[in-house]
Amino acid sequence: SPRGRTTATHLEPEELEAPPGGPLTGWRAGAYRFVFGDTVWVSTRGSHFTERYGLVFEDYKEGCTWFVLLDLMVILGLSVLSTWRPSTPSACNGRNFVITLMMAMYTTLFVLLRPMTAPVGNLVGISLAGLMAVSVFLMCIGITKSVPPTSLYFTLSGYLLLASAILLMAKSGLDLCTYTADVIIERRSMVRHAYMDRRAIEMAEYFDECPSPISHGSGNLKSLMYSLRTGDHSDANVVL
Repeated sequence: SPRGRTTATHLEPEELEAPPGGPLTGWRAGAYRFVFGDTVWVSTRGSHFTERYGLVFEDYKEGCTWFVLLDLMVILGLSVLSTWRPSTPSACNGRNFVITLMMAMYTTLFVLLRPMTAPVGNLVGISLAGLMAVSVFLMCIGITKSVPPTSLYFTLSGYLLLASAILLMAKSGLDLCTYTADVIIERRSMVRHAYMDRRAIEMAEYFDECPSPISHGSGNLKSLMYSLRTGDHSDANVVL
């Protein structure tokens, strides 16, 4: 579980150096937020948990990492129920009702929670869930009414399933592009280094304010931490 081992920290687009354009501002900052969101998962307590297992939950925002289990359960449920061939009409109708109810609940949760870190992830997720829910609903109506396969119910259901498949392929291509861009601009490593620096400075400030056997010469622990990070030792004069 990521609880206690990771945390989601914010990165403003203006903090992101993206050569040759420099810091992201204006519409570029808006595009960045739309595609990447404004949070990045970082490890705490020196556990490197995010670096090892972040691929599983990094796309989900803080407090919604459990949604990945719901995604897997919905996929598993659809697979099992789709392969089951009921022997009676009543059992068939019951199966179709369960599938429709499951997709409706999943879509509703996605709309209410918006569990993805990036807005584009929430948009695609809601669209996919909605298309599949409506498609399954139309298909169930057609089966219940025993209409011919060429009826409007099945035709619309087929088009909606096709649209969801195209959307899923487009999202796969977008994921590949955004991951490549993420690696190029070193977004995750930049945030993680900034988080480590912030934690180090907070610790230094805490110890500077507490009574300790360290005499502070012309500097303090915070300046020492800064010098260790930047290599500038002009202001680091901590005397034991």
